[in-house]
Amino acid sequence: MTHAVQLVTLEQVEDRLSPHVVRQIYDDANDGAVSKTAIARLIDDATAWVLSWVTPTYTTSITDTPYAAELVRLTLDAVEWMAAKRHPEYVRRDWEKLKGDNRQDLIDLRSQMRTIAEAPPDPSATVGGLTIALDPVLFAGGGDI
Repeated sequence: MTHAVQLVTLEQVEDRLSPHVVRQIYDDANDGAVSKTAIARLIDDATAWVLSWVTPTYTTSITDTPYAAELVRLTLDAVEWMAAKRHPEYVRRDWEKLKGDNRQDLIDLRSQMRTIAEAPPDPSATVGGLTIALDPVLFAGGGDI
């Protein structure tokens, strides 16, 4: 089952990894064709990974199409390390390093050291805010603050 939002397409995945590598990794039936279920799961997982980092800082309007180029790039980076983790012999890159690089880019985005050009970040609820812990006994007794 695919999610409502998929930030990248099979064609973009093939552009990043090459059609040959995608077929080698995701031909689960050994029939020479990419498994639609497996590639949908990859794209869903990569999308979920990126959105889990991005949505606390940006509104859901970032998932309106067309998707911001930076969202697509970050998702394709996630696709690449997930594919490398599944079959490192075909991707021939260290998936842990790729994941670390992707994670750092997402941390930078979330901390607003970088941005999605098409959408300014929403200020986080705690940025510049003040949290006050009031005495619950004071409220229970009806006292003034």
